[in-house]
Amino acid sequence: MEGIEIIRYSPVLQDGFRYIIENSTSNYMPYHNLNHLLTVLKYSDFIANGEGVYYDQRLPLHLAALFHDVDHSGGEFKDDGENIKRASAAFRKFSETTSEKISQDTVQKVVALIEATQYPYIKPHSALESRLQHIIRDADLMQQFEYNWIGQATLGLAKEGDIPIKEFIPKQRLFLEEIKFLTKTANEFKEKNWSKIMNEFRILEVSMLL
Repeated sequence: MEGIEIIRYSPVLQDGFRYIIENSTSNYMPYHNLNHLLTVLKYSDFIANGEGVYYDQRLPLHLAALFHDVDHSGGEFKDDGENIKRASAAFRKFSETTSEKISQDTVQKVVALIEATQYPYIKPHSALESRLQHIIRDADLMQQFEYNWIGQATLGLAKEGDIPIKEFIPKQRLFLEEIKFLTKTANEFKEKNWSKIMNEFRILEVSMLL
């Protein structure tokens, strides 16, 4: 199910989506944009379903996925500083202004999930406190499996990092080869789709060497 379809079934997600469209400063970033938020929402729900998380226990995960990169600086600041603070602050402000009721317990869970996406990871995988944190970390790495990966996950990240594309491509290969998913569902998805993605990536590599 696509991220936009998940929003369809939840008034609070609909309100959050509206809030982001109207207020987020990063909707048009090359990588950390609105599409990335919807992609992480999509894969968060997909992995949660595969990992047996009941549908009525996914709201904190859905909200965190939707808000985890809101107001991202697009390379101006690092995740360990301003970006995570910006995303958490945006969610807290939304939770205080929405007409939909969000409990303080849910708010705390959402903020903890947003903080778990901080990259490079400050908190090691072994120190994560819930399987939802494992799920959102995996989902946050899934952009490469989308049809538009060249434009977003490669050109987009290179643009935000201010790295020439020929210099970025080998860095991207190393990053992709070092990805280690934390959930069984994400690992199964990777095994099924990995050869296709890397064959496509090889075309990019060869083309840029010409």
